[in-house]
Amino acid sequence: MAFWGAPAADPDHAARSCSTALACQRAVRDSGIVDDTGQPLRVRIGINSGDMLVGNIGSAVRLNYTVIGDAVNIASRLEGANKQYGTDIIIGHETRRLAGEHVYARELDQLAVYGRAGGMKIYELLGVAGTDDDPSRWVQIYHQGLTAYRESQFKVAIGYFETVIDLRSQDNPSAAMIRRCQEYLAVPPADNWQGVTIAEVK
Repeated sequence: MAFWGAPAADPDHAARSCSTALACQRAVRDSGIVDDTGQPLRVRIGINSGDMLVGNIGSAVRLNYTVIGDAVNIASRLEGANKQYGTDIIIGHETRRLAGEHVYARELDQLAVYGRAGGMKIYELLGVAGTDDDPSRWVQIYHQGLTAYRESQFKVAIGYFETVIDLRSQDNPSAAMIRRCQEYLAVPPADNWQGVTIAEVK
């Protein structure tokens, strides 16, 4: 775990945490490390911003300068949610807001994480603005699919998500959303459905 903004305040903590996460992913890819099956090693990262308790936590026997709190727990849930979408880095809504134009990101979904009532908007971190390739073209199409999905227009949504896959050759979140749309076409959601997805892992 890593954190920014303590012990010294850092107004750019969100953007810096995002650029660091992307650098970590690049380092893992460039290392060429593979797992026991010969597949490239993948590392999942979750980032969240918010109020938290910071300091020396523990006992006289063992102390650790760390952070705890709800915002920290959510970051852990977002790390696990990468499994659900086939992504590498998911950031929370507040991190996305604070990072602003410094990063490229797409809204993935509205997710209800374990231990939280209701859904929260989650985002896939895609790159550093001005440094990495601008993904705005296909991100806009994905967002159109997400809008259609939330309006229960599942066939229309599938068309948008398929277009994203065509443009990128492969896109795990779009594939996941297509599977979900197909499930809802077979068994429609309840009338009070609000497009919130339940996290599959804690």
